[in-house]
Amino acid sequence: AALGRASGAPVTVRDLANRWDTDVIAEKPETLCIMIGINDVWRQLDSPLRPDLGVGPDEYRKTLSQLVAAAKPHIQTLHLATPYFIEPNRNDALRARMDEYGTIVREIAAMMNIPIRELAGYEADDGIGTLTKRATAEGVDTMIVSGDLDGLQLVDDHVRLLTTRMGVAATVIYD
Repeated sequence: AALGRASGAPVTVRDLANRWDTDVIAEKPETLCIMIGINDVWRQLDSPLRPDLGVGPDEYRKTLSQLVAAAKPHIQTLHLATPYFIEPNRNDALRARMDEYGTIVREIAAMMNIPIRELAGYEADDGIGTLTKRATAEGVDTMIVSGDLDGLQLVDDHVRLLTTRMGVAATVIYD
C-alpha cells in the first residue's frame, strides 16, 4: 500500500496515529510509504491562537517513530518520505520548519534502517502516483490513504483509495 496525505482535510501525524490500526495495519499492506508532516507544521503557523491544532517537533518525532515501529514487523517494504514545502527561500518560516521536520524523518529512517524518499519539488500526488504505478508493475496491490480524491484516477483492480469524509471521522474505500 502507498500511504500519503495529499491535500484535503488537514490531517496531522496525531490524527494518523488515531487511525493507524484500522487504516494501515488492518489492511496488511506489503509495501508502505509514509509521508506526513505538512499539516503538523501548517497548523502551527496558520492557527497561532489554537496551538493544540499543530504538532510540535517532539510530538511529531515520538508519534512517527511509534507508527514506524508498529508497522515495521508487519510490512515487507517500508519507506519514509520527507515532508516539504515548495518555497525556494529557506528563510521562509514554513519552509524552515518543514526542513526541520524533514530532518526528523531522515533521523527516524536512519535509526530504524528504513529507506528514505526525498520528494521535495514534487507534489504529494506525484509521489503517490509514481509509487503506486511502480507497486502495480511489481504485482503489489496498493491502498492509497488520502483526503484528496485525485487518487481516484489511479483506482483499478490492484489499487484502492481510502479517503476521509468529514475531516477524519469517517472514511470511504473506493475499489
